[in-house]
This record gives sequence, structure tokens and C-alpha cells, in this order.
Amino acid sequence: MQLSNHDLSQLSEEELLNLSEEELRRLSIKLLTDLKEARERLNQNSHNSSRPPSSEAPWEKDTQKEKDSSNNSEEAQEEDTSDKKESPPIEKSDKLSQQSPRNGTEEQRKPGKQPGAKGFGRQQKIAITDYKEHFPETCECCHQPLNVHLKKAYTAFETIDIVWSDEKNPGMRLTNTKHTYYESTCHCGHITIKEPHRSNSHGTLQDIGCSQWRLVGPGLASLIICLTYRMRLSRERVQEFLCDWLGLQLSVGTINNTLHESGAAAMPIEAELVKEVVESQLLHVDETSWMELTTFLWLWVFSTDTDTVTAYWISTRSSELIENILGQAYCGWLMSDGYQVYRKYLNRIRCWAHLIRKAKGLKEGLDKDSQLFGEQTLKL
Repeated sequence: MQLSNHDLSQLSEEELLNLSEEELRRLSIKLLTDLKEARERLNQNSHNSSRPPSSEAPWEKDTQKEKDSSNNSEEAQEEDTSDKKESPPIEKSDKLSQQSPRNGTEEQRKPGKQPGAKGFGRQQKIAITDYKEHFPETCECCHQPLNVHLKKAYTAFETIDIVWSDEKNPGMRLTNTKHTYYESTCHCGHITIKEPHRSNSHGTLQDIGCSQWRLVGPGLASLIICLTYRMRLSRERVQEFLCDWLGLQLSVGTINNTLHESGAAAMPIEAELVKEVVESQLLHVDETSWMELTTFLWLWVFSTDTDTVTAYWISTRSSELIENILGQAYCGWLMSDGYQVYRKYLNRIRCWAHLIRKAKGLKEGLDKDSQLFGEQTLKL
């Protein structure tokens, strides 16, 4: 039985000197047990326990790396820690506030484009690599097939996209497809036009619409999403990356709209992904720290046994998230670490890497039986 803080606060040198030899031996055994356990907890790190690497101090990480490199025969590869020079921020043109007299007083102009002001378009011109024509098929009035020869182009737009690499053609290249939409006159006299598809999102994104009339294609949108949410770059940094590495000039507003429209387009798929996660027979779950500005959160990952779905959630580190996703009656097997929120699921498998760390921690402990058990477990 361990000594509590209340017991330790009552012990003093005088009381120890007044104890008999037998009482002093029994007390010494308890103190030795407490000391060993305290030392073992003090020596725990991310390599021999379930502690996350983020909980270690920088000097503790360096010491552990030196210790591992001395024990292992393989040479550790050092990461390049050269500081990246930050590029200067993109300069924004100064906006002059125009004032116009009204009723004898001067008021500041309204925000936005002013009546009669000259419009702005894309300054960068990219060579067109492909053409696509869109024709109306049936008359909207009499529902009869239209004659494609009686056509007239009424609008067009360009879509910039990325052709992804493959084994035969490595690398990425930009494409620019010109979409032309036509109108056709029916024999009944009605003019039918082919319009780009548009749809309004539902749920929490009602103010965001999805349209085929887009400057950014799906491949380029995927790259922007990866740079923003996977690489955690700001809109301005994404703009700088596209300009420096792909020679593509996009405004911050276009990048932001691409992210919002892509999220709205992928919203209906979320329910299907969550359903596959819940119905998976073997589910891998883990969580790691995640900073949102000054807010400390956790990034949760759920990966199915078939490796077809990997879902991420950003939330607090509590049982609320996993209960909302898996519920109380999850019947599959749960592969996880020793975090207590997973322990209420009966079909649970411990992560192999965490078991190895536990065995390593026992091997480095101060109890002889535990050392022997940890060494044998590592060999096994």
C-alpha cells in the first residue's frame, strides 16, 4: 500500500528515529516502492509509454534522440532544420476614399464598385489547351429535338486545371479548357440556351452555391484544399505557392471561394463516409494535439479496416466526440491506444506500437521482475 500525501506530511526525522527496527524496515519498503514508482513515472517519455511527443520538453527530445542513437547500430538521419526565409507579403494597392457632395455635405463613398467605374478582369492570359462545346438538346417549349446546325454561341468561360502525374509522365502541368455555351432556335420559334449547371447547398452552407462556371477545375481545387487544410497554409501563402511553382496567378478571393464551394460540394458525401466508419468491422482510432490559433484542440482520425475511408474530426479530447460518432452499440473491433475513453468498448485491441513502448518502459524500470518481463516481451 502506498503512502498518501497525508501520511508523508506527518513523517519527520524525529519520528523515524523513534521507530523500532522492525517498524523502520516495513516503512523503508513502502518508501522504496513509492520512490521506484515515482522514478519510473519521471523517466516515461513518448518512446516507452503512451505519452504524446508534444508533452516532452525540447531538451528531453534531444536527450532521447542521443540515447537512441547510441543504443542503435543504425545511423539516424538528421532532419534539415534550415530556416526558411519568409517571402515579403504581397503589396495591396491603396484604395483612395472618394467623396462626393450631397445636400451640401460630403459623405464617404459606398463600399464596392462605383457606378461608371472601369471593370477589372484577369491580367494573366494562359494558352488554351482544349475546347468543349455545350449545346441544348431539346426545346424547352415543345420538347422536340433541336437542330445542332442552327446554333449560336452566346457565352464562354475558361477553366484552369491540373493534370496529375503518373508513372510514364511524372510531374504536374496546367491545362486551360475553354467552355462555349450555345443557343438554338426551334422550328416553333422558341430559343433554348444551354446554361452551366448551378445548385444551392443545403444545411449550414445555404449561402454558398456550386456552379460549373468556375475558373478553378477539380484537380487544381484539390491542390488548393491540400495546401490549405493539410499543409495549413494561409490563403496568401497558397497564392504565393501557385505563383512561384506553377506560374499561376489567382486572387485570394478566388482561392477562398474555391475552398467554400468544394466544401459545399463534398457535404453530401460526409454522411456516407460516417456510415462506413460506423459499420466497419475493424476501426483504427487515434488522436493528436492540434492548435487553432490560441485554442488547444485535438485532431481525431478514424480509419476503416479496408483503408477506403479515413475521416478526421477536430474537437476536444473527451468521450463526447467518439460517443457522437460510434454511439453506444458499436459492434466492430476498435484498435486504439490505452486512452480511457476507448475502454468502454468490449471489442478493443491495443495498438502494437503502444504495447512495445509499455514493454520498453518495464524493461527500463527498477523492479527486477518487471525488467525481466519487459525484456522477454520485447524479444517475443
